[in-house]
Amino acid sequence: MSYCFVEGECEQKLVQELISSKKIKLSHIKKINMWESAIERHLVQIKRNDKIFVIFDTDVITPKRSDVFINNLRKLIKNGNKIVLLEQNTNFEDELCHCLALKLPLLFASFHAQGKNEFKKKFINNSTLIKKLTDLNIKWVGLWDRGVFHPNLTNTIRKNISVGNFLSLQNSKNLSLF
Repeated sequence: MSYCFVEGECEQKLVQELISSKKIKLSHIKKINMWESAIERHLVQIKRNDKIFVIFDTDVITPKRSDVFINNLRKLIKNGNKIVLLEQNTNFEDELCHCLALKLPLLFASFHAQGKNEFKKKFINNSTLIKKLTDLNIKWVGLWDRGVFHPNLTNTIRKNISVGNFLSLQNSKNLSLF
């Protein structure tokens, strides 16, 4: 099985729509902020060798939050999971701006939103999201394709975890760790 852990409702909506439109192949989506919450209660449902894709923001990293995130990764590794990290460009809105080659005000205007909160509501409630993003000329292959990680994560990543991007989600059955 393959899981995708996302931090927020916008990421959850996008991943669900990508699964529904058959752009990616995943079994489950879980809204889990690995920077803030311990992973233990979720481990009951996750079996050894399940693949875990973690989509995460880097806009509010502190030493304490980094420790929680790294401890969660270590617990998944100890559980025998294969992990792929997908880093967002600061946060979800910035990630979309990157893939759409738009500035933030134009992204909001594209969804007829006056600010971040209204944008999130309209994004989540959009019933034709994939078409909307495609019409805006999104570059899907650029999604979660930064691969530049916060220094506190580097040692953990190099030892046990692979770095992925949108293409990793498309080929989740053929995942290989480095």
